[in-house]
Amino acid sequence: MPAGSGIIDQVEDYVWSRVDENEFLRRVIEDDTLNNDALLQKVEVIQNSLNAQLRKKVEANYPKLLEQVGAIEALDQMQSNFNAEMRLLFDRSEKIAAEFEKVHQKLVKDVEAIENLHLMRRVLSDGLRCEQLVGKLSQSKSSDHLRRAEWVAELLAIRKENPSLVKISWMRDNFMYRIDELARNVTADTVKSLREAMSSLSASEVAICLKALVHLNARDSTIDQLVAETISTYDKTFLQLSTTATDEKKATKQLTEIGHKLHTTLEQFAMLDEVVALKMTKRLAKVITNRVQANAEYAIKMVQTVLRVVGSHPDTIVAPLRDALAPLKQSILSQSLANLFTVVDNAFTPQEGDESSDSFDSLQRNAVVDRVNSAMRQEVGSVAWDSNLRGEMEANVAKTLKYVGVKLEQSISFGGDSLKMTQRLTKRQMQNYALLQAASDIADAWPTQLSAPLLALIDANVKTIVASVEETASVVLNSMHTDEEAPRGRGVSSHVKELGEHLRVARSHFAPIHAVLAKNNRMKHFVQHVLEQFLLHTTLRRPMTEQLEKAIARDWEYLCDNALIAFDGRSGDGTALFDDYKEIAEFFRKSSIEKADPRCKPASLPLWVPIQILISESDANLKSPHESTGWTVAEYVAWFNGHSNRERYHFYSTLLQSYNNSVIARQETEYVQNYPLILQLVEMGLSETTK
Repeated sequence: MPAGSGIIDQVEDYVWSRVDENEFLRRVIEDDTLNNDALLQKVEVIQNSLNAQLRKKVEANYPKLLEQVGAIEALDQMQSNFNAEMRLLFDRSEKIAAEFEKVHQKLVKDVEAIENLHLMRRVLSDGLRCEQLVGKLSQSKSSDHLRRAEWVAELLAIRKENPSLVKISWMRDNFMYRIDELARNVTADTVKSLREAMSSLSASEVAICLKALVHLNARDSTIDQLVAETISTYDKTFLQLSTTATDEKKATKQLTEIGHKLHTTLEQFAMLDEVVALKMTKRLAKVITNRVQANAEYAIKMVQTVLRVVGSHPDTIVAPLRDALAPLKQSILSQSLANLFTVVDNAFTPQEGDESSDSFDSLQRNAVVDRVNSAMRQEVGSVAWDSNLRGEMEANVAKTLKYVGVKLEQSISFGGDSLKMTQRLTKRQMQNYALLQAASDIADAWPTQLSAPLLALIDANVKTIVASVEETASVVLNSMHTDEEAPRGRGVSSHVKELGEHLRVARSHFAPIHAVLAKNNRMKHFVQHVLEQFLLHTTLRRPMTEQLEKAIARDWEYLCDNALIAFDGRSGDGTALFDDYKEIAEFFRKSSIEKADPRCKPASLPLWVPIQILISESDANLKSPHESTGWTVAEYVAWFNGHSNRERYHFYSTLLQSYNNSVIARQETEYVQNYPLILQLVEMGLSETTK
């Protein structure tokens, strides 16, 4: 089939829009084989068909159309009437709109006229008010700062709100040109009065001037200027002070003036405001930090001057000044400590060329004590005006006392024969004792909380000396067990005589440090220790016969009357053995029954003494304490001295329990005679030590 016939067949579809118009036309244009005559013929056929259908429809509906003609004519008439009325309404609306426009234009002109009149009235009113205020300012007293400031503030506010006033010639020429000048004059007068009020410390006048400056918007700038001027003055003053510091009189005079001036300045700025005062003190603190050197000769007087002043002002204001003094205070303390250490070094260092430099006699000791204590008192007294600085200076004293202990350790020597007690004191021993006494005298001049380390060191050295004597006494007492000596009639044993001789020699060694020994009751403890060791050793001797007990009593009395009486071993409260030494001597002469009776025992005598005596009085079946454990006497004594009374009584209880078990094991029917007495005392001791 030719391509053009397809297009002709779709002509009717094209007419009824059943195909795409553009696509169809494109195909018609592009189809070179299309028969135009056939296409036109097809179009005529379609047109004829449409005409025939239209005539057929018209003929079918013609009667109905005739029926609608009347209605259509009526509607047409109504539309004509409506159009006429609307044209009339439109014309009337146009006229009304024109009238309204005329009225609106008139109202606009009237409003503009009213606004201009109001503006003119306002300008005139403001101008007249300005003229009135200028007149008041010209006639008012210069001392009425607050009212004048309020008027100036009002003038400036009017001019700011209505700048056109200066454009009106008669206003500008008559009074407006004077506003700035008046504002400057009022501000200057107020600032001048503020300075005068601050100088006279008139708080009420200062408050008025500050309020006036607030109205003038010049408060902050004025305060900044006052602070700057004050700081500049102080900077010059401190600079001048640093240049005249070598002249002590001038420096003292200047510091006094600075103190008075600083007190006045703080009071003046406190009247302004606490914040302002703090601002000033912060800047002044920087000046002090920059201008006053930490090692300045006048530093301590400077600190004293400033601290005395700031002490009478609130800390919230003067805190920066206190902080600024911190480096100066630290420098003062450091220099003071260095000076004190130098004094101690010089005091404890022998002078070159001194023949007695290897000794340390009482004169040297007193000189050292006076020199060191005087130096420390002087340093503390130099800062007595400030409690905080005094406390820190006392800390320096504590460090110095500790350093005295260091020098004591370096100077004292316990090597060689320094601890060997002989009739003649060696130079080293004399120097050791003098050093200890000097250190003790230095420490005694100060509170314990400052001298505690030095006192502890002194006590440790004294304890070493006393311990050497106690060790000698223990050796002598222990020898009575290895070298048994039969009791003499009324004589004293050689061991006690030897011990007495050692104690008399020790007394000569203790004499140079008697004050040190007496201070901490070291002598009372020493006497108590020697007597306890004597009782401990002698009550272990067996067999404990009546003759031996009387000999022990004689030895005891000899030891107390001839050797220990010079040591002042009394306690004063009846707790020391030396207090009851005569009663204790009589106690050894009593019977076993009386020894076991607590009522017969002297108050100061420990309960373990009658226990050991009764054990030693018993048969060998009841072993001595040291024998029950297989110890030597020395080992038992060492154990005894290292344990408490409760542990000792528990040991005796164990000893009795072992003895009881042995009796049962041997199937014996009798105990040693003193067994119940000993058991009673042990139970009493255990009961007392549990309380």
